[in-house]
Amino acid sequence: MPTADRERARPAFVAEIDADELACRIAEAACGIRRPPGMTAKQALDNMSRLTRRMGETDTVPGFRRAAQAAAEYLTECINNGRRPS
Repeated sequence: MPTADRERARPAFVAEIDADELACRIAEAACGIRRPPGMTAKQALDNMSRLTRRMGETDTVPGFRRAAQAAAEYLTECINNGRRPS
């Protein structure tokens, strides 16, 4: 089957990735912590940001956000290329 036909035959897949949720889950996994029940990812990241800034760590939460962006970009590339993440 020609490439153009395969591209048309491939079903479309759309998944919205919430940047705050992904960043929060990365932070939880990396730090071995859990956000308090009922707290949104944005609230948890904002709280973490305030706490880490008081400790002199200004890049912690922005680092988790960059990690989330990189992960989302990788997943998008995998989906676009028709591969599964390894």
